[in-house]
Amino acid sequence: MNRSSITAYGAGRMGRGMAICFAYAGHKVTLIDSRARDDVPAYEAALDADLHHLLAMLNNLGTLPDGASDILRKRISYCPRDAAGAALADTQFLFEGVPETEAAKKAAFAVLDDHLPETAIIASTTSSFLADLVASWSRFPHRVLNAHFLNPAFLVPLVEVSPHAGTGPTVTDRLVTLL
Repeated sequence: MNRSSITAYGAGRMGRGMAICFAYAGHKVTLIDSRARDDVPAYEAALDADLHHLLAMLNNLGTLPDGASDILRKRISYCPRDAAGAALADTQFLFEGVPETEAAKKAAFAVLDDHLPETAIIASTTSSFLADLVASWSRFPHRVLNAHFLNPAFLVPLVEVSPHAGTGPTVTDRLVTLL
């Protein structure tokens, strides 16, 4: 598996938490912002400060070895919404973590369907919508399932994986293997 093929779509609390989880597991992660920002550099600076804060908290709790927070932070790259297409083109595993509204999820799936490669797995980290409904928002439902991380994702070692009836036969296995 290519270690640079994981993307978290949605740069909020869940996206950041998932990015930390995968960085801790040794993966490079692209964290794509699903929202347009008036001042991308300022948002990126605030995001960077928050990631440093979260990693410092983990270090203070004794869950990270000395120096690991800097290594983990370097494994997470930020991508603004207007550059999402290029970042999504190489993704094998996409973890959607946009706000828990139908409008936000549908808008995310429209972008994902337009830019992800055919083989990419799309895992929604929803706790509000069943996998059948989530899959209906995609033109490629066979590669969609729910993978609900609990919050904070980097502290709670549990992911609820829920395929739907039309999820492809290897999709769930590939996702569980990654997790």
